[in-house]
Amino acid sequence: MTFAELAQRHGVAVLPGPVFSASEGQESRLRVPFSARPSVLDAGVQRLAQAWREMTRYGVRPRETPQPSD
Repeated sequence: MTFAELAQRHGVAVLPGPVFSASEGQESRLRVPFSARPSVLDAGVQRLAQAWREMTRYGVRPRETPQPSD
């Protein structure tokens, strides 16, 4: 399960970084839009924090993506 998938379960839709990467990089990044009202953003960040705590507490790890060798 990716963190984006877990965040969705907590009611926050975010996209994994590669979605907007021209080079299909940024696998370990997360895109978070900041176009909502401050109160909505605050609630979203709180939900993302809950999702992260769940991920780390229960050992759910994001999918590892092999990094290209230099």
